[in-house]
Amino acid sequence: MAPSLAIIGAGMGGLTLAAALHQRGIAARIYEQAPRFVRLGAGIQMSPNAMRVLRGIGLEPRIRATAFQPRSWTNRDWDTGALTNELPLGADAEAKYGAPYLLMHRGDLHEALASCVPSECIALDKKLVELDWRGDGVALRFADGTSARADAVVAADGIHSRVRELWLGAETTNATGRVAYRTTFPAALLQGFAIDQCCKWWGPDRHIVIYYVTSNRDEVYFVTSVPEPEFTVESWSATGDLGDRRSRSPAPLGRRRDGAARRRRASDDAIHGAGRGLGDGGCRRAQPLHRGCARRHAGGLCPLRDGPPRTHRAHPRHLVAEHLHAAAGQSGLGLWL
Repeated sequence: MAPSLAIIGAGMGGLTLAAALHQRGIAARIYEQAPRFVRLGAGIQMSPNAMRVLRGIGLEPRIRATAFQPRSWTNRDWDTGALTNELPLGADAEAKYGAPYLLMHRGDLHEALASCVPSECIALDKKLVELDWRGDGVALRFADGTSARADAVVAADGIHSRVRELWLGAETTNATGRVAYRTTFPAALLQGFAIDQCCKWWGPDRHIVIYYVTSNRDEVYFVTSVPEPEFTVESWSATGDLGDRRSRSPAPLGRRRDGAARRRRASDDAIHGAGRGLGDGGCRRAQPLHRGCARRHAGGLCPLRDGPPRTHRAHPRHLVAEHLHAAAGQSGLGLWL
């Protein structure tokens, strides 16, 4: 009889694992605490390594059809708009690394991954309460009073992992002293103002990243990371003051803020009995937040550095701020995760 596998969490990691196992004829059941799937999130950058994983589970055509493939990644000075460097992407990078570098909305990626897992293999509204390793396999108990049993358990339930807590005991997260403000908004709010396809604006102690997340360029992702050591609320949807953020930054900010950025220490033993923590090996050192999804898919990123630089006209700071402030202020979309 084939072994049974329980995956706790139907996020990017859990769905990718379940899809890969299902493709190979290995039974796996996902237990997710959310009552339903909705289009949550913001922008995600899919590196060639991550795209090869999606190619392997048959999702590349679908992702290519919905995601945006930037020609390059530009980097600009925060106050002058001067181009400091440019990383070639597009067809050049795809030819070099064997897969594309794509930008997309997290919700679109999540929907695609979910389509690869049979619906009967996903149990929603299942909040894990306890695990019992006594006897053969692992017994799982959920908040709704139901239970299940599996030969092994994989923890894919995020930074607030209940499985990790049961393995290692209660822990506290460490605030980094920074807060991320982010949003997605319709590109029409830019009223025709041209933006770089994918750009990072560098300031002395903060930055802004902005890029398209759809193939037809009708949706834009905006995020900024700023130092706020006094803000310690851990939340995915805490409301920020847009006017206050505008006064402190050279470009617009979304209406809501991600909670204080936090990290957990890496587990000394990622494997515990019949359990495995998905992503443990990819979190042993600090990394930009936007790379987390690709880590879960492929465990690393390809450096995209070769190729001749291209030139672009500089965008004066006040013009960028004027147009993007208006777009972010009108979007009303708030924080997406």
